Amino acid sequence: MIPPTASIYTNQAYVANYANTASFANNSATASYFFISGSLTCNSINIVGGGVAGSIGTGQVTCVSSSQVIDIIPLNRGNSVKWFVFSENQSNSKVNKIVASWNNITSSFYTTEVRATGYVPVELSIKHSSSGISLFCNPETGSWSVKFIRILI
Repeated sequence: MIPPTASIYTNQAYVANYANTASFANNSATASYFFISGSLTCNSINIVGGGVAGSIGTGQVTCVSSSQVIDIIPLNRGNSVKWFVFSENQSNSKVNKIVASWNNITSSFYTTEVRATGYVPVELSIKHSSSGISLFCNPETGSWSVKFIRILI
């Protein structure tokens, strides 16, 4: 079976033979648009446009049974973030959306929780420190797998 062909379009068109052998087009740093058909796997994607830098990233932490940092963002990497967080054990799960903003001195955040499937005693919060903005997961009981998507501006 032949893997799907990925197409990467920038200011200069470039077509990869296979998604896992794609290389970068010479002009990709100054692309005005980016289109992919097929599949693309990345840990994070950095976006710069209109003078503003942003990034999209993902992560997963398993076996969380006590208060633990799930993600950390250095203070100089941005000023706001939105996390979509999925917490689950073998039979229970829930999704949270956490939005935070900060400067060098202080931060604020709010959490929106989607109704849980089963009992999910997991609290999410952030902490502002000199090393950055940390997303904490604090389960009351049990062991949890926590997955997230982060959008940083």
